[in-house]
Amino acid sequence: MDANEHVYRKSIGKMPTDLDGLNMREVLGEFTGKKLGATYFRGTNPINAIWATTNIEVVGACVMPEGFGVGDH
Repeated sequence: MDANEHVYRKSIGKMPTDLDGLNMREVLGEFTGKKLGATYFRGTNPINAIWATTNIEVVGACVMPEGFGVGDH
């Protein structure tokens, strides 16, 4: 999701992980063991993330560095 706000601290990023709501988890940070860093080339916060339900098993994930590819995040 491109939340355009901090995915760990702001409401839109916290909403998917609400135990009384969707009860999802942010799987990139969970898989790599590190919270996401800036995901926009002019930003300082992680504004993009991937959430999954608990029945989804992530077997591979990575975060490409800023500026990699054709997009800006």
